[in-house]
Amino acid sequence: MQNKNNTTKDVIIILGGGVNSDGSLPDIARSRVQKGVDLFREGAAPRLLMSGCWDFWREDTPLQTEAEAMKEYATVLGVSPDVIFKEEESKDTIGNAYFCKIQYLRVHHWNKVIVITSDYHMNRTKLIFEKVLGSEYAVEFIGVETHVSKEILGQLFSRETRVVSVLNRWLQGITSGDDDGVKKLLYTKHPGYAENPEITKKQLLKFLEG
Repeated sequence: MQNKNNTTKDVIIILGGGVNSDGSLPDIARSRVQKGVDLFREGAAPRLLMSGCWDFWREDTPLQTEAEAMKEYATVLGVSPDVIFKEEESKDTIGNAYFCKIQYLRVHHWNKVIVITSDYHMNRTKLIFEKVLGSEYAVEFIGVETHVSKEILGQLFSRETRVVSVLNRWLQGITSGDDDGVKKLLYTKHPGYAENPEITKKQLLKFLEG
């Protein structure tokens, strides 16, 4: 599914990397946007799609969504707001893939896609986007280097390993590209979207903390 040729893609999707309570972007998110803007300037795609509401784990309500904050930053970097789109419903990576697909990729027939995320987040991103989008989409994944201490980076990778373990179990019964299957997963099992999820945030956190 990974398309590494140099032909122009339809859209560059930048996954949210958090947003501060005041609506500003943390360094991880800024680095993702910077990479997307660089690729846009190089002609990799004619538009950017910022994806993210905010993490379903957080208890507060930021002043703006991840997508809006990323769009704002991209415009500061010189990109016209006319070519920046926002997906503001997702609260995790499954949501990123699902809502980008439903709201934009299907509607506009954008089948050639670049997805930008952080290096530590790449395994999760590939697993989810390949499952959610399916074979009709050609996707190139680009990881951005995370500039943190080795200790923190190790913690990030360790947590990602446990997250991927959960996701593999959640996704194993879903056929690649099955929108209904993903929607059912989100609104029955997932504590970030379901009213009465099969697994609670508390239960999920306990597993992820090992």
